Amino acid sequence: APHLAPCSWTQTDGGLVIKLAVPSGTQSSEVAVVFDVNSLDVTIGGEPSSVCGRLHGIIKVADCFWELERAPPPDPAMFAEREDQREPDIVEITLAKARIGIDWPGLFAGGVGMSAKREKPPPPPEPPKPAPKPASLNPGL
Repeated sequence: APHLAPCSWTQTDGGLVIKLAVPSGTQSSEVAVVFDVNSLDVTIGGEPSSVCGRLHGIIKVADCFWELERAPPPDPAMFAEREDQREPDIVEITLAKARIGIDWPGLFAGGVGMSAKREKPPPPPEPPKPAPKPASLNPGL
């Protein structure tokens, strides 16, 4: 599902633009974008996307918006292509920074361009393997 892949984003002095790929043919009624002063939650067809989490900075909710951009229709010569090979559509989300001119080091507080909720902790270090036991010299005892 494309909406689970990390989003791409860019920023200017005044805002940020997030591009999230969604399955081709997604209806705008299936896209739910919840803006909060310091968080963003995007669900596609009721499923959380990779754009869910606590933002790195504060936004002006009244000046934020989103739109659904359709992928260009496939070339008629390629019409035999399967459904799953179609270009994804894009949900483009515009966030207005509450503090103009402050650069955000990442989109979400939990990491760069990823959701704080989705980031997996690093795997625990491998426990040292026990040294092989020397074979017993008198197995009959």
